[in-house]
Amino acid sequence: QETYDGIELELKRFYLLKAHHGKGFADQMMAVCEAQVRELNYTSFWLGVWEKNFIAQKFYQKKGFKKIAS
Repeated sequence: QETYDGIELELKRFYLLKAHHGKGFADQMMAVCEAQVRELNYTSFWLGVWEKNFIAQKFYQKKGFKKIAS
C-alpha cells in the first residue's frame, strides 16, 4: 500500500492462489481492504491490474472499481 497526497490509497498486489478461486476468499479479502480504506479516511482507493487478466478485471468491476486508464 502506498499513499500519495494523504487521501488516496493504492493496492499494489491482490492475489489469491488459483486453488482458492470461487470460494469467497477474494470477497473477504477485498472487504478487509475496503474497511481499512474507510477506517483510515482515504477518499480514493485504486489498484492496477494486468490488461490481459480478465478474471481479475471482472472481479474488480463487480466490486465497483472502474477502469480509468490503460
